[in-house]
Amino acid sequence: MGKKKLVPSVCTSKAASSSRRRPRPTRCASNSSNDDDINEEDEDPEFSRRVFMAGISVTSVVTAVAGYRFIIGEDIESRIYTRFTKRFPRFFPAEKTPEERRKPLNVAFAKSYFAAVEEVAVRLNLISADELRREEQSVKGRAYNLFFDNMSVAEDLSNASWLNFVLYSRLHVISQKTSPKSRIEFADQLARSTMQKLKTTPFRQTKEEAKLNSERWIRNIEDLLHELVELGWISGFRIEEFDGGPGSSWQDESRASLTIYSFDPVTLQAAQLIGEEQREEISPKPSGWIKAYLKDMGIKATMEDYYLDDAYRPDPDQFKPSQLATQFDLSV
Repeated sequence: MGKKKLVPSVCTSKAASSSRRRPRPTRCASNSSNDDDINEEDEDPEFSRRVFMAGISVTSVVTAVAGYRFIIGEDIESRIYTRFTKRFPRFFPAEKTPEERRKPLNVAFAKSYFAAVEEVAVRLNLISADELRREEQSVKGRAYNLFFDNMSVAEDLSNASWLNFVLYSRLHVISQKTSPKSRIEFADQLARSTMQKLKTTPFRQTKEEAKLNSERWIRNIEDLLHELVELGWISGFRIEEFDGGPGSSWQDESRASLTIYSFDPVTLQAAQLIGEEQREEISPKPSGWIKAYLKDMGIKATMEDYYLDDAYRPDPDQFKPSQLATQFDLSV
């Protein structure tokens, strides 16, 4: 007798076959892997029930979260994150304030910087000293609530909040008297005026020297930033690696990009507000000095500043920038 070929079939037990009820189909061993021969009724009801219950659970959670956010008006992810960080403070230490991260502000330098803003504006005939002081008093009245929540404020430039407040008020008035071209000139003159108060000075070099000795002028920028740290103007900095070696675009094409991070600039609040008013050119940032130093060392630079928050905040409305990332496009 020849061997019979195995084919897909439905197996039933004897008990099932003797019952009037329709036998429950089950999968049987077969030499065929073709699932098309398996009836759709062969699905496991228990598995289907579990999938259904899982779907109901997920839908319930999503609905609950959405309803909570709609009714309460609060970001539930933020609440979970906040409670988690409070529950495990060992793993989530309290965030230091910019004042705690910076060295004490050099008040003499802050005063000279603030005075230089007026001196440069008057020298460039943008506004008279009397008009500037009169109009900035009006701005202070309108801008006070942007900086302070209460009336007890130390009205001294050693107070970073007060420095930002008076600096913003003065720059806001000046910005209304400027054009894009005059703002660029003002920023350059302000940087050069305040550079005289710094110990670090740029050095002169030829274009060829700038191309062949990039380590030298980068070191000069590092010295400048170190001095700003000591003055309490920033808490730290980072310069991304710059490729100025043989075969680089800097040596072959005389152009390259350089990114510098400034941490906790003391005038960040004023800079951000001035920038939001579309007057970014004159916002008080460390990048203004860097650009002026590069220019004096024979390097042309255009720049773009980016405000960064180094802490995770689930709620975007709580965005608090603490860093400035400046990308310089350089050429000689």
